[in-house]
This record gives sequence, structure tokens and C-alpha cells, in this order.
Amino acid sequence: MYRLTISKNVSTIFSWVTTETGCLIPANTLEKGTYNWVVEAQAISGDPLLKEKNYYSFSSAQGASVICQVSE
Repeated sequence: MYRLTISKNVSTIFSWVTTETGCLIPANTLEKGTYNWVVEAQAISGDPLLKEKNYYSFSSAQGASVICQVSE
């Protein structure tokens, strides 16, 4: 599973969780400016209530942050 987060300054503009390798960002989501993009890989398995083996497991690995400019 992957999580894409796009932020501007300290505000999250767009966040998406998917198992696909691509993501479509809706039109007019990003205005002119500088954005920070972060892609995080996540793996979740097991029983989150901890009643049955294999118990709940979560792992996360964050890739590099990317900064981009959007212009008109």
C-alpha cells in the first residue's frame, strides 16, 4: 500500500492511499506555488484486535521528499 501526501507550507493539500502504482490528482487541486510531495510505502497484516495469530503488524518506509513548482 502506498500513501501520497502533497503539502504546501504546513497544510496538507492532497492525500491518497492506494495499492496501485499510479495516482490521478483531480484538476484544479494544485494552484500556482511550491509543493512538497511524500510517498510512503506501508504494509499492514494480521488481526488488529490481537485475538488471533498472526497478530497485527504494521510497517512503513518513507522515500525521499520531492519539492516541485506549479506555474501557470
